[in-house]
Amino acid sequence: MFGQMSCTPVLRLRPEDVGLDRAVARLLEVTDCGLNGKVEHPQVTRWIQFPPTLLVLLMVPDDPESGEIFLYHRRKSTWFRIDFEDQNYGGYSEAQFEMLVKRPPFLRLIEEPSLLDCGGQWSVEPGRPLRCRFAEI
Repeated sequence: MFGQMSCTPVLRLRPEDVGLDRAVARLLEVTDCGLNGKVEHPQVTRWIQFPPTLLVLLMVPDDPESGEIFLYHRRKSTWFRIDFEDQNYGGYSEAQFEMLVKRPPFLRLIEEPSLLDCGGQWSVEPGRPLRCRFAEI
C-alpha cells in the first residue's frame, strides 16, 4: 500500500468558485460518474483543513473501498487527485486514508503544497522517509 505518489491537477476553479463550500461542490460535480448506466454520486467522507490546503476523501455510498483522495490548493484554486502506484485500483478505504494521514511525511506535503512542485512524484512508504525524485525530506 502506498509507494510512488502522483498529484495530478483535475480542476482549476473560476474566481466565483473559490470558497471552500463552492470548491467542494464543484469537485463533486466533476467526479460524478456512471458505469453501466448507473450514476455514482461520491460523497465527502473525510475533510482535513490546513491553512494552504484542504484534503478530502471522496467515496461512493455503499462501497467502502471506493475512496479517492483529492487536495485543494487554495492559493492556486486548483484541485489535485492524489494517487499511488500500489495496486489499489478500486480506491481506498477510510482505514487506509487514516493510515496515510497519520504519516508525518505525507502531512508535510499537504501542509506545504509548494513541495508538490517537484513534478508531484513522491514516494510515501510505511517506515521510510518521504522521497522526491531528486532528494529525501
